[in-house]
Amino acid sequence: MLDALVVGERDPRALAELVQGSLVKKKAALTEALTGQFEDHHARLLGVLLSAVDHLTGQIHELDRLIAQTLEEISTPDDGPGTEPSSAVSARDLAEKLDAVPGTGPATAQIILAEIGADMSRFPTPEHLGSWAKLCPRTIQSGAKNTAGPAGQGNP
Repeated sequence: MLDALVVGERDPRALAELVQGSLVKKKAALTEALTGQFEDHHARLLGVLLSAVDHLTGQIHELDRLIAQTLEEISTPDDGPGTEPSSAVSARDLAEKLDAVPGTGPATAQIILAEIGADMSRFPTPEHLGSWAKLCPRTIQSGAKNTAGPAGQGNP
């Protein structure tokens, strides 16, 4: 519809016929909403905005491609249970494993790998990783008394 407005279509009924998805049920309300003052200068401004959106979308796709390429290039030795010490795991495989965790999506998995890295050997136990990420409460000690404090805020 927006592209049609840019090229000069102003008929509300013709514009309403271009709807897709769940808006198909609301053609009458959409026709009424499209009735108004939309001049050529509005179309020019809309064209500029749409080209900016297209440009930024292209940049996002290029960055996604570069991230996927980098994930393919990075690998780390896997000394996990049931694997040979010489086998290597790609960062893409690690991102897919992290993505399988409920509540973690592909972007979050990539961010976790970017922040922590692919080599987990620096963390002797999972608890050390949780502590490094400030996900566990800290211990406040005063004399012989130990109390649990709030979890930290991590690195902003």
